[in-house]
Amino acid sequence: PEILPKIHGNFDFMFFDATKSEHILYFEQLEKRLNPGGLIITDNLDSHRGKLTEFIETINKNSQFQNSEVPIGTGLMLSLKLT
Repeated sequence: PEILPKIHGNFDFMFFDATKSEHILYFEQLEKRLNPGGLIITDNLDSHRGKLTEFIETINKNSQFQNSEVPIGTGLMLSLKLT
């Protein structure tokens, strides 16, 4: 997460596949920088669900995102930013 403030601009796509306990930090730092219509793909949703619980709950409660779990490989979450 320490490098994120050094990266400037907005994004259309993000792929979360790092230290699972830090996903919530990535989301909190980056959610406002994802363009409307942008997509976050989170990997290892099934294999690391316990470590991703706070992240999953946070993004599911955020009304700006529509989320879908996809049972491919170790599990993916697709999160579309609506607004």
